[in-house]
Amino acid sequence: MEGVDVAPPHVPPALIRVTAERQPLCLSGGLPYTETVRVWLDLPDAVVEQLAEKGQDLSRAALEALAIDAYRMDRMTAHQLGQLLGIPSRYELDGFLKHHGVPLEYTIEDFEREGATSARLWQKRQQELATEHDRERQAE
Repeated sequence: MEGVDVAPPHVPPALIRVTAERQPLCLSGGLPYTETVRVWLDLPDAVVEQLAEKGQDLSRAALEALAIDAYRMDRMTAHQLGQLLGIPSRYELDGFLKHHGVPLEYTIEDFEREGATSARLWQKRQQELATEHDRERQAE
């Protein structure tokens, strides 16, 4: 298991060092499933408190930040993001993304499709109300 050190060119190496190491991932029963990459960050104490919300695990904050960045840069789909972060529904994922200031992927085609669906449902409901009104008048 070989480690790789990476330091961003614009940050002095003494401040941030990232070490990545590939490791086999074992599921219950000890069967290897795939490889994972373990990442270590060496950060100054003065910076650590600024990187996570109060009470949030810094490891989780780092994972979320890395995953959000990959999503923003179209390196990861919304489905992959939800799986990685353990977010079970698209609704919850949308809330998570909103909380982190990530705009939703909502195209003009999505808007037009929803508008057409809304118009169709409105017409259907109007027909149902008219039918219901006719029945009430006949019952009188």
